[in-house]
Amino acid sequence: MDIDFCTDTSRTVRLWIVALPVTAWGLKHVFETAAFDITCVGTSPNLAQAVVQIPPDAVDVVVADVDGEDAMHLLPSLTMKGDRPVLVSISSATATLRKELVLTGARGVVEKKEPIEHLIQAVQKIADGGMWLDPDVTSDIFRMLAKGTMKDARPSEQCTLDALSKRERDVVAAVIGKPGAPIKVVAASLNISEYTLRNHLSASYRKLNIKNRAELYALAHSNALPGA
Repeated sequence: MDIDFCTDTSRTVRLWIVALPVTAWGLKHVFETAAFDITCVGTSPNLAQAVVQIPPDAVDVVVADVDGEDAMHLLPSLTMKGDRPVLVSISSATATLRKELVLTGARGVVEKKEPIEHLIQAVQKIADGGMWLDPDVTSDIFRMLAKGTMKDARPSEQCTLDALSKRERDVVAAVIGKPGAPIKVVAASLNISEYTLRNHLSASYRKLNIKNRAELYALAHSNALPGA
């Protein structure tokens, strides 16, 4: 598991917790006593309510306890709103389940038996634009996406950048060219704000008929998009 610390501790990470009240209270206490600045800006008792309750552009990371939830159906609705970064907390997850959760839009998966430090580090990494996944799982996901994209791709939507504006193409190329870089670094390289970059990414995802950054990387490498 990648547990490198992120370097950006200069800003407050705005966190939204999706969990039952007692669990949410415990998680809020854990995060707000972390070594870097995390503020819990809201909670929802379940994924369905989180979809309608979380304000646009009001959070940096959503931590979602998906035990007892229909995560496969509800996570896409949550993550598709403004490329919202979601970290899944779950009691137990096989490699297959981890892959499925990421393919529905999660940026990472942490099991509840893991050390608290892993959960905190995962939030920090995702807030900085990264993902929190076992390297083997990541490789499997990219291979699966690349095969699926090549088989199902439609030239007008997935295999070309013709549908994107010049600025959107620049953003896509920058993100692909800096796969490990935090969002703020990519935005700075383009002289735009993180907010503007996320908006361009969301528009590009819709036009390319993909759901998240993992699919963008797979699409780039399977179809030789600029920056890959």
